[in-house]
Amino acid sequence: MASIRKRGNSYLLRVSDGYTVDGKQVDYTKTWRIPEGMSEGAAEKEANRLAVLFEEERRGGATTSGAIKFDTFFTQWFDEYANLKLSDNTLQTYRWLEKRIRDEMGHLRLDKITITDIQRLVGKIHREGKSTKTVKHYVSLISTVYRYAIKHGAVSKNPCTGVDFPADDSKEREIYSLPEIQQFFALLQQEPPENFQFFVYLTLATYLGYRRGELLGLEWRDIEQSTGLVSVRRAAYYSKERKHFDKKPKSKKSLRTLKLPAEVIPLLNRYRDHQAAYAASLGDKWQNTGRLFTSWDGSKMYTNAPERFYKDFCERNGFRVLTPHSFRHLNASMLINAGLDVKTVQAALGHAHATTTINTYAHEFQTAQARASDAISGALSLSFG
Repeated sequence: MASIRKRGNSYLLRVSDGYTVDGKQVDYTKTWRIPEGMSEGAAEKEANRLAVLFEEERRGGATTSGAIKFDTFFTQWFDEYANLKLSDNTLQTYRWLEKRIRDEMGHLRLDKITITDIQRLVGKIHREGKSTKTVKHYVSLISTVYRYAIKHGAVSKNPCTGVDFPADDSKEREIYSLPEIQQFFALLQQEPPENFQFFVYLTLATYLGYRRGELLGLEWRDIEQSTGLVSVRRAAYYSKERKHFDKKPKSKKSLRTLKLPAEVIPLLNRYRDHQAAYAASLGDKWQNTGRLFTSWDGSKMYTNAPERFYKDFCERNGFRVLTPHSFRHLNASMLINAGLDVKTVQAALGHAHATTTINTYAHEFQTAQARASDAISGALSLSFG
């Protein structure tokens, strides 16, 4: 409830609404000066009326005032929007960026932060050696918070608009060459039986180009072993709060079915038999989740397990370490080099939009297009000498 306090020839109106992250109550105040000649009784009555209107404005209109600290509004944004609307992966990324933003800007008033403050943060992060992509992630989060603030009437401008970023310093995407990947799988086949599932995992990653969560979410019922059709119906995730959980893939286009080549199907059959024999050896300790890739007792595999194995395998064999996602990039590169069109590659990779495919693999498409003239020349075989 709003309170009023007379101070000389004015009244101080105060409305309390919630608490900051450190437990301090958030107060909104407004001063109303008593018009000259107004009686004391009439002034008190008017002050009470304005206090009611002020409380309605604060509680029913804008969710907050721009006069509060960015840190306070940041918490409000997480509570009211991010925790309810965003995916676990996005939320996890934002939580990783959160501390740095709070440290740099949390003490500033929401309505006083300018493009100069954002530009200063951009320069500071970049000078620490962070990539342009990482810098953009920080600014994107701040911008998202300000868009929410504008929507709810807390501020009128987004200070992130017009920010200049450092020159793009992203490196060309690295993938294994054909001789390298052949050597990689030759070494992988020599791994002990307990690592057989990682051999199968990396094989499917290369032949299908599925994302990590999509591969870890695969169940035996998703595979038609007679035809080699493999369907993505779910993606596996893990977070400290929710532990293991499944959800739908990134977009509707990610719900897709691809066909494995004939030579890979016997490998899947061997793996199914291998898993069944191992499950039988564990007896009651085995948890029948139906997953292709599991922890030692059949429960869902931790999402970082394939990466840990991959890095360890490369180090043991003196193989250059890329990223687990590089197998997806290798798959895309092979599709493009085989002459498949953008829409077909988009469908295979499960991108929601063709522009994502084009932007991600622009270099590969340019290289493939450059070979078009060679194909025409080879087909016509004309001489103009």
